[in-house]
Amino acid sequence: MESILMNSTKCRTRSSIKGSLFTTSICFFGIYLLLFIGTFLESPLIKIIATMVCLICLVLFDEAGSFELLALITPSSRLLKISDNLPSLIILCYIIVFVRFLFFKKIRFEKKFICCFLILTFICGFRILSNNIYDLVLLFGIIIAVVDWKHIICDKSVSFQIEIVRAFLIGVVFLFFGMVISSYILGSAGRMEALSDDPNYTAVVYSVGIAVIIYFMFNRIKLKHSLLYLFVCVLGGMLTGSRGFILSLAFVVLLYFIYGIVNSRARKFIYVIIILLILFIVFYFIKVPFVISFYDKTVGRTLELFNNYSSGNFMDISSGRFVLWNYYINLLFSDFELLLFGHGFETYYLVEYGGYGMVAHNFIIAGAMGFGIIGLISIFIIYFSMRKTPIRNVVDLSLFSCFFVSYLFLDGILDFRISLYFALLFMCLNIKRYRFARN
Repeated sequence: MESILMNSTKCRTRSSIKGSLFTTSICFFGIYLLLFIGTFLESPLIKIIATMVCLICLVLFDEAGSFELLALITPSSRLLKISDNLPSLIILCYIIVFVRFLFFKKIRFEKKFICCFLILTFICGFRILSNNIYDLVLLFGIIIAVVDWKHIICDKSVSFQIEIVRAFLIGVVFLFFGMVISSYILGSAGRMEALSDDPNYTAVVYSVGIAVIIYFMFNRIKLKHSLLYLFVCVLGGMLTGSRGFILSLAFVVLLYFIYGIVNSRARKFIYVIIILLILFIVFYFIKVPFVISFYDKTVGRTLELFNNYSSGNFMDISSGRFVLWNYYINLLFSDFELLLFGHGFETYYLVEYGGYGMVAHNFIIAGAMGFGIIGLISIFIIYFSMRKTPIRNVVDLSLFSCFFVSYLFLDGILDFRISLYFALLFMCLNIKRYRFARN
């Protein structure tokens, strides 16, 4: 069996990894609590202390604990910053893990990875001449994150990877409780969001969690507390009132439906979804408050935007995104150099540089505006360089669609959370492959 499936000589046993995850989760609870309090009270001192504790833990933990902490903290990475005007310090976490466990190792990179990295570095290099180092810092951070997760996917055992998936789901639970508690304290009656985050980005975390859990259930892979995680993710996604959450899950269900044409197990999942949908409709007509609120924030808001747009309002059903997409696509094709190499993520949306004054709200278009078509393709090649097991069917593809569809309405192609989403996708493929290989 290949090393990705059976290599466990350099990591701890399965039982010790479980113990490690419990210990790591307890440490993360303290870190998260400090970050939550510091953010809520707007206290830079408390947030600095929390950040330092997190970095110290990454220095002191062994390899398994460090990567588990990365998976725990990344869903809440927006909390890991000193103030709202400064970027997240999550990059420091990935750098520490890289330096500790990978810097002195002989790492083999594929030729296409090196070529894409050089292309992106070349594009960023010219921007340094105009005092723009933002893109270069962002790029190197993501490259380090990809290398970190590639190490787990390609060099560590499946049991190790399962613990990383569990760590992510535990991190989602922390995100959920932080979201609910902060909304309760602030008395928010609208769409809920994680502290220092946007409800749409928060919703993506929940949709990825749902897709991963369903994938494990469908492939009969044991995952402790899976129903609890599923409940938290579904409830959390509904509380965000994100239409992207509904759309991404609709694509996941559609892919299972397509697979269900030839697979009886997939049809059982479709039956469950249909039953849940019927229950939702029943709850709506008997006027259950939570269901009514969710409907108003998603379907009702879409209908309201459509009616307002028909009356001449700027906001269409996409909340103005169609206008932005049309503007930036026309801008890209109006300048050949811009189309090839972009203008930089920090400046492309500014009016003085020809932007609309708002970001594109589409990670493909934003990626093209930032690094051009050449850079955009290079970024995706780098992400897919983590892949060890191929995508074999539409059920595998559901793990990709759950965040890809959501990010069609959001910026953030170089978001650290996206690097984790890709990593989770490829870990799940490895885990499924190992499960069927054993059988």
